[in-house]
Amino acid sequence: MEGSWLRSRKKKKSRRAATAARLRRAVQQSQQARTSGKDRRRRAAATSCGRGTAVARKFRELQALVPGGEGLRADQLFLRTAGYILHLRLQVHLLRVLSGL
Repeated sequence: MEGSWLRSRKKKKSRRAATAARLRRAVQQSQQARTSGKDRRRRAAATSCGRGTAVARKFRELQALVPGGEGLRADQLFLRTAGYILHLRLQVHLLRVLSGL
């Protein structure tokens, strides 16, 4: 009878130890996952509102790169960009052919 009591006591002790180990691991992982203020700001910049400003900045850069791109709407700018890329590819091909003569 006393042996069964001792076995159940050991089981409870091992369960407590396993639970404590899980908690320690969880705390360690959460401490490792904590970020500095700089990381939080960087992550916040990648959220939807921050992404909007990045998209606007990249849109303005594209407008500056494509000839005649200033003042165009997005759909017009993308069509103009596609045409400009084709123009540049044709120019590269032509220059390669001419340099091979």
